Amino acid sequence: MSKIVIVEPVTLTLYTALGILFGILTGLIPGIHPNTVIFTSLPFYLASGGGLEFYAVFLAGLSISHTFHDFLPAIFISSPDAESALAVINGRSAVESGRGLEIFHYTVYGAFLGLIPVLAISAVSLLYLQAMYQSVEVYMHYILFFFLLFIVLDSENSLEASIIAAFSGVLGVVSFQSGVNQSFVFIPLFSGLFAFPAIIRSLNQEFSVPEQDLPNVSSRDAFSGGLIGSTAGFLAGVVPGIGAAVATTFVSPLMRKDSSPRFMSALGAVNTTDIIFSLFTLYLLDNARSGVAVALQFFSTEIDLRIVLFACIASAPVAAFLALKISDYYVHIVRSLPLSKILVSVIVFISLVTLYFTGITGLLILLISTFVGIAALRTGDRRVCMAVLIVPAILFFSGFGAFI
Repeated sequence: MSKIVIVEPVTLTLYTALGILFGILTGLIPGIHPNTVIFTSLPFYLASGGGLEFYAVFLAGLSISHTFHDFLPAIFISSPDAESALAVINGRSAVESGRGLEIFHYTVYGAFLGLIPVLAISAVSLLYLQAMYQSVEVYMHYILFFFLLFIVLDSENSLEASIIAAFSGVLGVVSFQSGVNQSFVFIPLFSGLFAFPAIIRSLNQEFSVPEQDLPNVSSRDAFSGGLIGSTAGFLAGVVPGIGAAVATTFVSPLMRKDSSPRFMSALGAVNTTDIIFSLFTLYLLDNARSGVAVALQFFSTEIDLRIVLFACIASAPVAAFLALKISDYYVHIVRSLPLSKILVSVIVFISLVTLYFTGITGLLILLISTFVGIAALRTGDRRVCMAVLIVPAILFFSGFGAFI
């Protein structure tokens, strides 16, 4: 599938560093996903005639760096993307109690430490991935159904949760069949379900970010959460229909009202390990399971995917270090500026991004999902909104249609 190509190490390093920089920007700017950069830049790069290996490591650095930084807007200004959506649920309460930086540090440590079990799981994957893939895929719709049922029954009000889950599930099915580009449909869906309701609540209550305590991170909790997140990331990277956003629901039983450190660590690990495993899946099964894998699939016969995997692993410690440093400045900026103006700007910006990439249909999806998200916020259990992806995935594995 791939061949070894001798390339200039210094140039590869520079392109990886450039990818890390772009990953910081996509992580910190609400509404901008790595796929937006990937699929808009790919045609221009191909037209430029540049070396494909350089572009590949750029994508690796971009994707990994994004997963370390995208929890900052999710936690502090309630503006997540699909993969960090569940962080919003307990983000505000943690910020109010001065623990915002702490739970962000847990996502970073979880993502980084979660790479350790990835190496062990990857070794097994090289030998048994195809057999494991076939075994899990057959039963995945049952697994997803019972997991969704667990989330609903675990809610404080199961009746209300089931209604929200039903509306979210139908919204997901209709959205994926609406004709909107599936690379961008997540923008209105998750902005409406998670970001806008939390922002509206903060505006109504005149919420402001208080001074944050110094993080006190338990390496044991971070590693155990990272281990659990790595397992979920394996499913996200290997099984069709189970992206990182769906896989995060598998760690939701760890959620507690006190913003469980293990839960936040697991969330961080899911997103990062999903990128790694999706590359293994591309390498071994020729099956693209992430934005970067889809882009690489276009020219996978012309590059050595081992170079890309190495770029991912090498990007992780750099991105983790930068995320921890940037978080202090990020909080300072959020605290020094009028939060209400920031939140209104986020609403306007995401609405414009939605209009640009998804058109009027996307705005309609954004409006409807916002109403569903507000209803979920009032019921007190927003996890069930993840039915927006779980229900289409159940239909996918049941053979009723390829929704995601």
